[in-house]
Amino acid sequence: MTPDDLRAARGLLGLTQAELGKALRLNTGRAVRRWEAPGSEVPGPVQVAVELMVAGLKRKRVNKREEAA
Repeated sequence: MTPDDLRAARGLLGLTQAELGKALRLNTGRAVRRWEAPGSEVPGPVQVAVELMVAGLKRKRVNKREEAA
């Protein structure tokens, strides 16, 4: 996951940097800002957590569509 990928995932989730930091159980969004900086590396566990958050959001959207049909 690149910094741009992290930023895009955060946008898809509708979270600010501070909110994503809280969701990852960090004290602030400083680490998220650092990971989103060009040339930075997103730690593996963060990649996994964010990917799972995005997958959960997508699953919710599919379930809502199926319920509406």
